[in-house]
Formats: sequence, structure tokens, C-alpha cells
Amino acid sequence: MTTPLQMPPWSYSGLTSFETCPKRYYHIKVAKDAIDNPGEAAKWGSTVHKYLEDRLRDGTRLPVSVRGYEGLVAPIANAPGEKLVEHQMAVNSSLKPTEWTSQDAWCRGIVDAGVLSRSLNKAVLLDWKTGKRKADNDQLMLFAGLAFSHYPELQIVQTGFVWLKENKIDKQTFKREDISTIWMTFLPRVQRMERAYEKAEFPPNPSGLCRNYCPVPKHKCEFSGKQ
Repeated sequence: MTTPLQMPPWSYSGLTSFETCPKRYYHIKVAKDAIDNPGEAAKWGSTVHKYLEDRLRDGTRLPVSVRGYEGLVAPIANAPGEKLVEHQMAVNSSLKPTEWTSQDAWCRGIVDAGVLSRSLNKAVLLDWKTGKRKADNDQLMLFAGLAFSHYPELQIVQTGFVWLKENKIDKQTFKREDISTIWMTFLPRVQRMERAYEKAEFPPNPSGLCRNYCPVPKHKCEFSGKQ
């Protein structure tokens, strides 16, 4: 009989990584016998995130290489309300707020930047994007769900992806009445992930990216091209 595995708190990135290929996810996140080294684009994205974090948290001037982003950052820095910078939120399985490192943490998410306006019962939550622009409203939906759990006074959460290269913002607004819809969107997906841990079964989901881009070595997955 297979021994069930303990599933850690899920995040949006972890969930989508599992859905892309459970086997790849297993070797990188569970067994940890494969390493997904970040490429140059990912490294640059992390660097930019740190510059923007320092700008909002400490008022540090942006370096010349990213000073063109000041027009996107300044409105957040100057907006009235409580600033949220690399803001961590976690909920338990009852969707009650809990500590990030708590044993009962079920879902976790980090908002890159935001403004909490308690007097207006409203929040603006943003995610910096350094890559190619593409629609993915589910991540924004999860931000809203976490915020509604953490701040009971909130009635409206405005979310957005800030596409730095293109100087564009994709926005989506959620109301407190959307809470059930938000979590029911994720629950079936998370349950599939939970069943994989319970059964210790993470089957491969081969695609055209396997041979050239998967870090899992071939002796662990027949679809990989990595020796």
C-alpha cells in the first residue's frame, strides 16, 4: 500500500506547476531530486522585483536600468492608504486567515504591491510582470479571495497585472459577493492535487517542451531529453 504524502500549503504557482506536469512537479517540489535553474529572464525578473520592492518600501530611487518604470510605481507610492509590499497572506482550509508559517496554513499568496484603503472598504492589489503579456485572471482572483479573508471590511478588491515592458496594466475587479465563485473555481483543482499526494501518484503530462526544457533527467522520466 502506498504511503500518502503530506501536502504543503498550495500557492498559485505551485498549483499551475502541478497542472502543467505532475511528474515534473513531483521531482522538483516533492522528491527534490531535480533542480529547475532559473534562466536569465527569470533572474532579471527577480532583480526588477527587488528594485521595485525597495522603491515602495524604503523610497529607494530606481536604478537607471529600470527608471522608466517610475511612472508605474509612483502612483502606488503616492496613493493614500496602507501600502502593501511583498505582502504575504495565508488561509486555512476553512478560509480563515492564519499565519504564513502556521501548521494549519492551506493556501498562501504574495502580493507584489498594493494599497489598502480601510475607510473606503477597498484594496488595490498588483503583480509586477517582466515577461510577455498574457491573460491569466485566475491569479488575480486568488489575490482577491485571500484579501477578502484577511480584511473583513473589504467590499471591493481591484487587482491587476502590471506589464512593465509594455507599460500596460490588465485590471480585474472583485466584490465580496464573489467569494464563493472565487474559491469554487480553485477547489476542484486543488482536490486533484490533494489526491495526488494522498495516492503518491504524479503521472507525467508530456508536451512539446519536455525534451528540451524539462530539468527532470531521462532516467526518471522517459519523455525528458535531459541526460
